[in-house]
Amino acid sequence: MFYAGRLVEAADRFQMVAESDAGEDQRREAMWYAVLSLDRGAERDPSLSERRDRLATLYVSTYPGSENAARLLMRRGGIVTVERAAEILLGVDPSSPVYLGARRQAARLLYQALRSAAGKERDFAAQRFAGVAEEVLDAEMERSVGEVSKEAATEAARTGMLYGRQIADAVLSTSSPDAARAERALAKVERLAGLHSIPMAEIEAELTFRRVQIALAKGDEAAARALLDRLGGETSEYAKAADRLLFRRAWEAFEGTAREESARRVIEYGRRLLARLEREGSGPKDAGTAAVMDGIAAAAFSLRAGEESLGRVALSMDERLLTAGVRTAGVLRRHAVMSEVVGNAEEALSSWRELVQALPRGAEGWYEARYESIRLLSKKDAAAAREVMDQHKALEPTLGPGVWAEKFKTLDAGLPGGAK
Repeated sequence: MFYAGRLVEAADRFQMVAESDAGEDQRREAMWYAVLSLDRGAERDPSLSERRDRLATLYVSTYPGSENAARLLMRRGGIVTVERAAEILLGVDPSSPVYLGARRQAARLLYQALRSAAGKERDFAAQRFAGVAEEVLDAEMERSVGEVSKEAATEAARTGMLYGRQIADAVLSTSSPDAARAERALAKVERLAGLHSIPMAEIEAELTFRRVQIALAKGDEAAARALLDRLGGETSEYAKAADRLLFRRAWEAFEGTAREESARRVIEYGRRLLARLEREGSGPKDAGTAAVMDGIAAAAFSLRAGEESLGRVALSMDERLLTAGVRTAGVLRRHAVMSEVVGNAEEALSSWRELVQALPRGAEGWYEARYESIRLLSKKDAAAAREVMDQHKALEPTLGPGVWAEKFKTLDAGLPGGAK
């Protein structure tokens, strides 16, 4: 029936044998031919696809260690979970004729899993993918040299180059980037391109971005900066990615140390990235752009004592953020401080008051906001400030923790009716 093209009838008979009490080898072979019958039949009658996929899933689940299970996974996705499919494919014996094909498919699935992973899971996924992909890359390099036809050799080289690029992506995207491993992968990419005269123009920006990542992983920021101009024009996604990477690393260093050098790098890279984002039409209502503006403002604010103009940079950024509705505690505090510095006490008072209302009573920053709002109000309306101070004393008999108790006490004494 199978060879006569009576495929549905053949599938029915094969499935009967597969579900019978025949020997295991016969049941396995029968189920395989049932899948093949339905697969060929689905070419003419797509309604058979669902039955074929159900039976293929059953085959892979029942005989996961067989070569035919690997063949099914290599031909058709979605039969089992990615994790289970990769496990089956990686279990193919090295002596099997489908070994390399199974390794290729496993690498494809593992890279797919890597792209959707995050955190520690991403680190594990990257290492697992890279181990398999490096084996496939070496095999493709060998195949590209051994192929007789130029077309087949070039196809193998291009496949190997793709794996090399993916390896670099994987090992450079972990919490501890592996620069040496990425360099080895890129060296093989370049070697394959050179051996088979494959143009590199289409991937040059990508490779340059990987070199930026490698330089930063080695702590060579000067080398990374020198590569920026080679990443393409304003529309280059890799140029944007490099700007984001440099800004993020500068911000992480600033958060960890808050040193002047780190702050200045945040401002430099932040301005560069912000200019790119604004050219693309992005503004502070976009979360990513708002984060860049907030970083620039925080770094500039930290340097305001030694450089007044940077304080104004922080104020300008925070005003734009507030206008766009970004009203975080950090933005409001900086805005309050700098508004008073430039002589706009009314705006400063408004931001301190908003902080008092936004922060839970007693939380970090609440006492500062309460104190500053009363202090500024006292310059405008001493009687109103006295009323607010009395409310504070009623709610906080100790006035506040640590230094705040003394500050409130001094402020209270300077208001009308205060204890002298």
